This record gives sequence, C-alpha cells and structure tokens, in this order.
Amino acid sequence: MQGEKKSREYRFNIFDVILIVIFMAVIVSVAMLVIRSLPDDGTLTGNVRVSYVISVNDIPEEVGDEVAVGQKVYDASTGEIIGTVSSVIVNGHIIKGVNQETGENIANTVPGRCDLNVTVEAAAKYDGNRYEINGKRIACGEMFEFRTSTASLSGICISMNDR
Repeated sequence: MQGEKKSREYRFNIFDVILIVIFMAVIVSVAMLVIRSLPDDGTLTGNVRVSYVISVNDIPEEVGDEVAVGQKVYDASTGEIIGTVSSVIVNGHIIKGVNQETGENIANTVPGRCDLNVTVEAAAKYDGNRYEINGKRIACGEMFEFRTSTASLSGICISMNDR
C-alpha cells in the first residue's frame, strides 16, 4: 500500500465561484470594448466640424428678424441640438414672373415677407458617405424643420462643408 497515492479530491467553494464570475466579467468587458471600437458599415466614426446653410423662404419679416447669431438650433421633431447659428442673411422675398403684354421677365419684392439663409455650425459624425448630428442626417437637399429660442422654421439645406 505504499505505492498507492491518495487522490486528492477537489472541492468547489464560494471563492472559486467569485473568481470565475470576475474572470468572465473581465472577458466580456474587454470583448465589448473591442467590438465598440471597430467600425462597421453604417457606423459613424469620424468627428468633423461642419457648416451648413438652411434656406427658409417666404416668411414674415418679423420672424426673420428673430433669428440671431449665437442661438442654438434644435431639430423640431426630436428637440436635439443640431448646431449654433453662425450667420443670418435676410433678403426680401421676390416673386418672378413674365409680363403678359411685353413678354419681359419681371421680379417683384413682396412687402412684409423675406427669405433667410441661416448658416449653422456643429460637430458631426462622418462615415465617408453621410454626416449626422445627434441623430439628424445632414445633407444638401434635405428638408429641415428646426427651431431656435425665438422661432420655429422650415427650410432646405442648400450647401454644406466640413473643416
């Protein structure tokens, strides 16, 4: 019986369970960090500064005068901030037509009405195909319903650039 070795029986205890749980939590945390850092198709990754112009046509002059540089711009549907007004250009609203008698092109300014070009600056995410600010897609030709602290407006993005 000297040659026989006693086999040691391993008992599972609470400390083993705690160590296994901690080890698994570390593995899951590292995996989540790695997965989140990898860009995939459709994921916005690059942060850029964008400037875009929203053209708002045929509004009352008093509403046009309420939009000012420095105001925050909010998406009307979500309430998320989509930038800050950096420039406002107010022009009289012009109706173009043709004089039926002479065939001449004419343009008339409509009293009390104006057109706005509101330049907005913001930090955006870019994936090589699209820009997005707080969930709002920013692109030329996109319709915008937005508000500032003093006005609610609707217009179309007519230009944009990034820096």
